[in-house]
Amino acid sequence: MGENVERELYEMGDDLSSYDKHVLRAFAYKVQSRSTKEAFNMLPSAFPDIQLPSLKQTRARVAFLAGLSPARYDRCINSCCCFVGPIEDLDRCPHCSAPHRTLSGRPQKQFTYIPIIPRLVALYANRQSATEMRYHTRGHSHQLGNITDMFDGSLYQKLLAKKVSVNGHELAHNHFSDLRDIALGLATDSFAPF
Repeated sequence: MGENVERELYEMGDDLSSYDKHVLRAFAYKVQSRSTKEAFNMLPSAFPDIQLPSLKQTRARVAFLAGLSPARYDRCINSCCCFVGPIEDLDRCPHCSAPHRTLSGRPQKQFTYIPIIPRLVALYANRQSATEMRYHTRGHSHQLGNITDMFDGSLYQKLLAKKVSVNGHELAHNHFSDLRDIALGLATDSFAPF
């Protein structure tokens, strides 16, 4: 398990019970080691002095402690589409015709999503991550033609000089004029710990 997890647990001090710290350590172990469900469920027998819940209960407790509630959406078993909006009630995938649900009525597969706004709020609620997100305000200077960071990119540089517009109404301030503003770059993969 990484030093970061231990450091964060130490910084939380008495905010967490020893049980919750055990749960978080076990979950960090599961995620970082990429252990299987079966391997995770063997931990209580390997460490009988520590009361660890099942993986399902661990995930629920971690989600509760993190304050992040994952949203689940039905998706095609072949990843063709997500059954939301106008296709939410379809019985079959509109692309490959795979059934939406099993014979028992459960979704064939689901996509798990953790909404972005609560994630950003959680980042700013943690003093260390809030400080790290403002690193570009301390000593980073843009040099024309030299890209060392996303803040050197042409789109970011253009936005710095542009007023914020909401629903067609131009506001008095420019993009990223407040040191706490977030320039969000997005990259995705298939990782979903919940």
